[in-house]
Amino acid sequence: MSQSLKNILQTALILGLCFSCATPPKQTKETYSQSTDDEFQDIERERALETYRLLRLRDREQNQNRSSSRRSYKRIKPRQEIVNRPPPPPPKPKPLSEEKITEIKQNLIYFCMKNRKHPKFSDEEHCQNHAQAKFDECKESYEKNPGLNVVRCVKNKLNL
Repeated sequence: MSQSLKNILQTALILGLCFSCATPPKQTKETYSQSTDDEFQDIERERALETYRLLRLRDREQNQNRSSSRRSYKRIKPRQEIVNRPPPPPPKPKPLSEEKITEIKQNLIYFCMKNRKHPKFSDEEHCQNHAQAKFDECKESYEKNPGLNVVRCVKNKLNL
């Protein structure tokens, strides 16, 4: 019995190895001969041509049924000439208020007091001329650009 059991196991093992290592058969894609492929392409081409011919006929019939009073084109309107107008002049700047002038004068005096010992300014008059020149620069730029803050401009120019 052990011999027959051994033979059965051996046979099962050999069969298992044979069938487990086998590869499935390759599936090949069915191909047609060149002449058959050409015939298929000709048939498809004829179908497409026939379909588009029928569509053109249908469109032609629909266009004939339309009323002839309707325009078949879009009328082009003449363009209006564009006139370049000069930009409006900038608004005239408002005169500086007394409060702003007083604040600016105080800043000029403060600048001269702060820099009285500076070697750049030999005397009080030289410092006042320098500060007044900076104020005049800010005034000119204010006239060109009314949105400018004159007090801030003077402070920046004098480094206050």
